[in-house]
Amino acid sequence: MRIYTQPRDSVRGIPRTESRNYDQQVRRAYPTVPALQMRKNSMIRACYLIVLQLVRPLWWICERVWQQRSANDPQRVLLIAYNDLTARYLQPSAEILRRDGQVHICCTRPPFVDSRVPRPRILGRLRVKWVGFFHSLLIRWDLIVVADHFPAELYHPRIRKMFVTHGLFAGKRFDDSNYVYGRRAERNGTPAYYKMLASGPAELACAEQVNPSLRDRLALVGDCELDQLLAMQSRRADIRARLGYATSEKVILIASSWGPSSLVHTVGEQLFEQAIQTNKYRLIVSVHPNNLTRGSRRADVRRMLDRLTAAGIRVIAPDERWQPYLTAADAMITDYTSLGLYFAPLVRPLAMVPFDEDEFTAGSPLRQLAAIVPKIDLDTDLVENIDAALRDCSLTALQRFSKTLVRQPGTARSSLQSQLHEALDRNHVAPPFTNITPNAIQPLAAS
Repeated sequence: MRIYTQPRDSVRGIPRTESRNYDQQVRRAYPTVPALQMRKNSMIRACYLIVLQLVRPLWWICERVWQQRSANDPQRVLLIAYNDLTARYLQPSAEILRRDGQVHICCTRPPFVDSRVPRPRILGRLRVKWVGFFHSLLIRWDLIVVADHFPAELYHPRIRKMFVTHGLFAGKRFDDSNYVYGRRAERNGTPAYYKMLASGPAELACAEQVNPSLRDRLALVGDCELDQLLAMQSRRADIRARLGYATSEKVILIASSWGPSSLVHTVGEQLFEQAIQTNKYRLIVSVHPNNLTRGSRRADVRRMLDRLTAAGIRVIAPDERWQPYLTAADAMITDYTSLGLYFAPLVRPLAMVPFDEDEFTAGSPLRQLAAIVPKIDLDTDLVENIDAALRDCSLTALQRFSKTLVRQPGTARSSLQSQLHEALDRNHVAPPFTNITPNAIQPLAAS
């Protein structure tokens, strides 16, 4: 069985092939490193409180040292990456900032997190310098950029913090609060971030509904990964051919999020068993990388995926790009993973496995999507469910929904560049990014 992995020098986003067992692929992407588990929340909070008490008295010393900094010194930006996934979300910011020779960029990772991705992997993605976490607390940064919530109170309150998009916003709730815009976005009743960047109008409306105090801190920028996906559609025939799919074949993507209520942990075994039996469709399977490194059933998930690869079903490896596979797919079956939101603007049939919608904020994009696409009947065969999705999914409703997902597709990088330069108080830095031409990003209906 051949598993497709991303080449380092891939310009067009087409993976090359390497033959190896899926479990070996996972172990290579996520080597085990000693780390405290994030589930030990009480211990982590205690450690952070101790660090906070130690660092606050040092701030007044730091302020006097910072005053000696020359006006000609390069500005300093810190990227905080927990793992490979957050590093991927930070990659566009790193690329934009690297184009400006007057910005000194570093990356760090907070301790006490369950990150199985080694430091060189994160640095290889971001291509910036590393700084120790405790050392980073004493440096005068002009801007801190994150793609997930972090202990913002450990850094001097005068330092600006920016929250960039964490993929397309789904609206997930956690601990009775919206994960992105709920209480984690505040510190002692005040916004924790100088700016929080949103992908589109639906996310902006949901954020303002969840937390009105953030209204002045929100900015629309779009989504860089969606722009890349939409730009690929002009090369769809070439991508399908390189992946080995004939024009006449129907390619179906089965995508799972992570957690105990995700597709892979609930109906995955049933759907995957049926997938092995069918030969009517060409199938691709994608599971969230966290399924492979977290939870008591991660070994079971790896075994399931090994069975699929042994049966000739392609499984997307955890360290490769997913855009070519969404481009190749004619339809998708998914749960509440954000890949469903990325697939919707392609305007191709989409069906969802039933899930607890109360886990998502009312009016959130994922609940809107769930309301307009057909649901999988778990008592029916997989092939019949796919047939029903191809027949019953309303492409008109998907197209209407997609317009609320992002702000003006194709402009995410230039919009992100503007927000970064504004946060750094820079009038002119590197040349602006060229927006993706509208003709290259028009949604394509199913062929």
